[in-house]
Amino acid sequence: MEDTVDLRINALKKLEPVGKGGEDFKLVATRYFEYIKSIYTAYKKIGEAKTEEERMKGADEMTNIINGQAAVMANLQSAQAKFAADNGFTINQ
Repeated sequence: MEDTVDLRINALKKLEPVGKGGEDFKLVATRYFEYIKSIYTAYKKIGEAKTEEERMKGADEMTNIINGQAAVMANLQSAQAKFAADNGFTINQ
């Protein structure tokens, strides 16, 4: 799954930004996908752990990542709303 997300990240990085604020929106979107990748990476580490201690450490890391989800989503939604407003279109919720 990490490879799939990496493909999306790399494709996104290659896109030329469009519209007013396109570069900022592209950066925030890239960070969002990097966040998603970090979830898969942490999950994989838990699964590959050789000891209970490693599993617990991985679980703690996963908890920390998931606890940051609200901030990541808020940042993405804010950037999306700004990009839409700056470029004259609306987002249906």
